[in-house]
Amino acid sequence: MPDAAYAGTSIWEIVKKTTTHYPLPSIFDFASHFKGFSAFPRDPSIQLLGVAAPIMFSMPFCVAAKMVAARRWNGHLLLFVSLLAYVAAVSVMNTIYTHYFLPVVIILPIAISSMSFELEELSQGLNKATWRKSAVPLLLTVALCIIASIMIDSLSKNPSVVQNYYSRIYNLPMKNVWGMVWPMILIFASLITLGAAISWKVKNWSMITASALSAAVAASVAFAALPAVQLSVYIKKDTAEYFAPMIMSLGVSALFLVFVFVVRERFPWRKIAVFAVPLCMVACCSLTPNWRKSFNELLQPGGCLHKNAAKELSSLLPSDAIVIGERSNQMLMSLPIRTATTFPSNSDPIPIIESILKSEPNAKLYALADSQHAYNLQHYRKHENKYRLRHIRTLKMPSFGDGRLADVYLCEIVVADRK
Repeated sequence: MPDAAYAGTSIWEIVKKTTTHYPLPSIFDFASHFKGFSAFPRDPSIQLLGVAAPIMFSMPFCVAAKMVAARRWNGHLLLFVSLLAYVAAVSVMNTIYTHYFLPVVIILPIAISSMSFELEELSQGLNKATWRKSAVPLLLTVALCIIASIMIDSLSKNPSVVQNYYSRIYNLPMKNVWGMVWPMILIFASLITLGAAISWKVKNWSMITASALSAAVAASVAFAALPAVQLSVYIKKDTAEYFAPMIMSLGVSALFLVFVFVVRERFPWRKIAVFAVPLCMVACCSLTPNWRKSFNELLQPGGCLHKNAAKELSSLLPSDAIVIGERSNQMLMSLPIRTATTFPSNSDPIPIIESILKSEPNAKLYALADSQHAYNLQHYRKHENKYRLRHIRTLKMPSFGDGRLADVYLCEIVVADRK
């Protein structure tokens, strides 16, 4: 921003120049939107978010629906609707990275606390819950989830058909995922709705409707992983990476819906949240290989790769350096060193270099070349008579793809026609 102000660049020009190369879909492309909704969370967000997916979407939807049915309007409802709107807006993008959901993950403690408070307020006037009364619906729900997991585990579909419903970071599914999982959504929503209708004695249709919509949304989020589960063998992935988060999401959603809509008793939701959320995290670490590996890495000394790289770079780079590269913003975030990111990863850095030299002929230019995403090195080779890379240091950083260590090269950009 200081550089932009010095150059007389407006804030609108900055926004235009720094806008991501991943375009937003047309607001009227409803078919594409529904593909995104049906696929949330996509691979690899299925395994990375785990049980956080229903917590950030299904549960706020459930509580918001119950608040609307009870005609309870306040700031918490606005918070839940905002969370839903953000997640929905991200999910319809063709290219979607898991870190796009970080703003929601960061405020999840506030959201969970707000949901717990609202559920306690909505249950005022009901009898206090007891273990004796809650045991039957609890055990029945768990039993049904176990039966469902066994049936899903034995399910087998033609991979040539399933691949039309599978999606990853860079693409929406070719077909709407609901077209594949609609029987499961229907069964799940019907059971929850039936339970709510019996509990409310078919007298409160707004609450029964809220339960049906909440169950359908929860089932959609849980079963969105099914195409990945079916194709895991063919894409050389551990099936547990997708199956475990799917079953955990299904179980957590089912229990939540049952005790919100079916069991009409007053529960201490805030106390439950204190134990339930850590229990969900422990379950993810225990059952999901990706989470288990990540947790083990956090416990190992010397795993602060970003921190170590920044410390090393601070001793290698002059304070007035300008560093170009896809990882420059990431690796130099904690340092007061200017960066000029080549984005997307295969973009040509030469125009960026020439633009910098035009405004600062004596600029000290450096490059971070990634061994994984080395597409822009071809441009340096084409212009090696003008700009030569002099290797300074090789750093180790996590791979973009699988987290394994990858080489990142710090190089000085030597300008040929400059003394």
